[in-house]
Amino acid sequence: MSRPGHPGLLPPVVDKYRILSLLGQGAMGQVLRARDEDLEREVAVKLMNPFTARSPIHRERFLREVRTVGRLRHRNVVVILDCGFAGDQPYLVME
Repeated sequence: MSRPGHPGLLPPVVDKYRILSLLGQGAMGQVLRARDEDLEREVAVKLMNPFTARSPIHRERFLREVRTVGRLRHRNVVVILDCGFAGDQPYLVME
């Protein structure tokens, strides 16, 4: 699993998503270009970093973001396709 500040150490898979490359990184985690192996399409996976995922406050903030954005429907807002946990790390999947 990757560590904050070390984008070269990407996980090979997150659940059913095969990681292809790093798209971006921030304080909460990484956004990864991935392939949904079941549906055979590319997606973006936002994976909370392991250090931040240990904090109940940060985990709740992340999950609140998933729930909030998941309810929105607008042409300027990305669609949330899936969410889950990779071990103890929450993740969300976007179009």
